[in-house]
Amino acid sequence: MDYFIIAGCSVLRPDATNGFAWGNTTLKQGILRGLCGYHDAAPADSDGAATIAQEFAQRVNSGSAPHRSGDLVLDAWLEVNRKHNVAGIAYYSAMLHLLEGEAPAEPLQRTGFWLTGRFALQSSKAKIHF
Repeated sequence: MDYFIIAGCSVLRPDATNGFAWGNTTLKQGILRGLCGYHDAAPADSDGAATIAQEFAQRVNSGSAPHRSGDLVLDAWLEVNRKHNVAGIAYYSAMLHLLEGEAPAEPLQRTGFWLTGRFALQSSKAKIHF
């Protein structure tokens, strides 16, 4: 297995007890190439979770995701979640990409290093530290 998708609310939130812990256990040890999930609310089954999963699989199989992280699987995850305006996050190597914003027209993602155990996001409204 190269990738692990955790579709639960806030399971990959960028902090020491959630996302960083998963990253330290899997990515830092070379067990996985990438982790995908949500840093806040995950979509419920009734709110399109199955549609997101289907579109994600289609993008991976067709190779049609925009190039953001340099990894087709992670880029497909980010693109599908951006399209559905949900709080997707993707970790790989020492980096993470985090989707935020109220609509797809707003800033698509924040990118930063997670291996330091501290991740700072610069938002247009405030600076958020995890």
